[in-house]
Amino acid sequence: MHRIIGLLLTVSSPLFAQHWTSLKTPHFEIYSTKDQPAALEDLQELQTINSFFEALQPFGKISDTKPIQVISFRSKNEYTPYAFRSESGGYYFHTEKNDYILIGDTGPRERAMVQHEFTHLVVTQAGLTLPIWLNEGLADFYSTVEVNGTQATVGRPPNLYMETVRNARFLPWDTLFAVDAGSSMYSVGENLAHFYSQSWALIHMLKLDESYAPRFQQFLTAVSEGQSSKEALQAVYHKSMAQIDSDLSAYFKKRKLPVAVIDGMRPADYSAPIIAEAADFDIQFALATVLAWKANGSEGLEKLANLSARYPDRPGPEEELGWLVLRQKNKEEARRHFEAAVQRHSKDPEILFNTAELEKEAGAKYAQIAPLFRQALAIEPNMDSARLELGLLEYQNLQYKAALSLLSGMSTIPDDDKFEAYLTMAQCYSNLDDFANAETYVKKAAQSARNDDQKEDAASLLETVQRDKESGSVPASAAKVESKITNARGMTKTLQCEGTKKLLTLAIDGGASMTFDISDPDLVVRHPSDTYSRWACGPLKPEPLTIVYATPTNPAEKTAGKAIELVF
Repeated sequence: MHRIIGLLLTVSSPLFAQHWTSLKTPHFEIYSTKDQPAALEDLQELQTINSFFEALQPFGKISDTKPIQVISFRSKNEYTPYAFRSESGGYYFHTEKNDYILIGDTGPRERAMVQHEFTHLVVTQAGLTLPIWLNEGLADFYSTVEVNGTQATVGRPPNLYMETVRNARFLPWDTLFAVDAGSSMYSVGENLAHFYSQSWALIHMLKLDESYAPRFQQFLTAVSEGQSSKEALQAVYHKSMAQIDSDLSAYFKKRKLPVAVIDGMRPADYSAPIIAEAADFDIQFALATVLAWKANGSEGLEKLANLSARYPDRPGPEEELGWLVLRQKNKEEARRHFEAAVQRHSKDPEILFNTAELEKEAGAKYAQIAPLFRQALAIEPNMDSARLELGLLEYQNLQYKAALSLLSGMSTIPDDDKFEAYLTMAQCYSNLDDFANAETYVKKAAQSARNDDQKEDAASLLETVQRDKESGSVPASAAKVESKITNARGMTKTLQCEGTKKLLTLAIDGGASMTFDISDPDLVVRHPSDTYSRWACGPLKPEPLTIVYATPTNPAEKTAGKAIELVF
């Protein structure tokens, strides 16, 4: 059973002197000046549309790593100073840290506006790059979602749009497709109404007409990957724009337009919120962030700087200031803000990673950079970008085993980074006299080479590895077993100490145990706290642990291998 605590906050600040309600669920954090019942209605609308998109996933899965930030105002006057466009009733925008939805419309179209802005969020999270007409058309299409129990409908035509589409002449398609954020058609008056109506109309036909709907996803992908709207329409549907225009006119002459009906919907997740006292800092930080990300964000930047001075232990304002100036290509100032956030114990792995990258560009040494990458990995062990950068750094610092552990642990290596990663792994293996693996990875590097210089580098290293392999070869009867880098996961069990040698035993699934030599002074440990340093010899408190280790080359070795990296 969820416990609901109702507390309202009076904020005495230059931003607003109002009662603010804070509502928090796993998916949403809402700050609202509305009364509590109205704020709960906003939450329910958001939960409904969120559950709809989670069930259908028309563009992909919605991220649930961070709750969506929502700021809801009780009047247009309160909302206007924060509006990105004066005529809008709400707005969605994305920062490097969070997704934000502003709700400023309290009239009968509020639900449609919330669904419209939420669609923009889903499109952004899906990584789609769409022209404005297509983005707005989709948002208006999904602003008509209605959920009733296990059935949902979408596509019921708004009366205002139907009137415009049936009575007004269509804009030239080239004009519609060329609209951008700076176009007058996207900001004022009658042109704005025509732009939205026509964008919605074309999407409605593409989504619901039986001759167009089956290829809509193909069209969406083509546009997102860089094809122009006109080219994609003609290529995907095998029709000229004149034919599409004629089809659209005929489509809207129908007595009744189709509506999508989705049966078997799961009940929406209406998790009860925690309604708690909202801290003055949280409200001011959210509002200052909104102002800072507006087109002319000088007021917001000033407020963030003031918040940073007033709350010297909070990393948030410095993190946001860093992202904002980095967006303006001011790397030196961004580095100073990120450094300040790190000094305030930022737990954001992206902040730690970018601080390390900017420090590296500024000429910082290994001792300054490596700990930042390690902190990022302690918080987010699957952060492949940090694994790659730290792996390359460890190689440069002659820590070949640590470099191999990091690079071989990457879940995905981007195509642009494959050559450098594979070549570095080959060099590490070569320096460890593991010529078989060195040859394997230098060949992978050669296959990933993107230019003649890279091909030449790979060929040169392959020649060196093969020469060293031949000169260092021994009779087969005396050859060592080849060591491999692998990993195991289990629960810590015992630590056995034999002089300087330390043996760690893990309890593995199924009741088995594995023992590892963890004596290597170059052992890499990734742990969010200092628990590891306090281990005492003997039985250990069970704790989940992944060990990256090198299998033994001596068949008589009694351990599973030498640990290279411990990941808690």
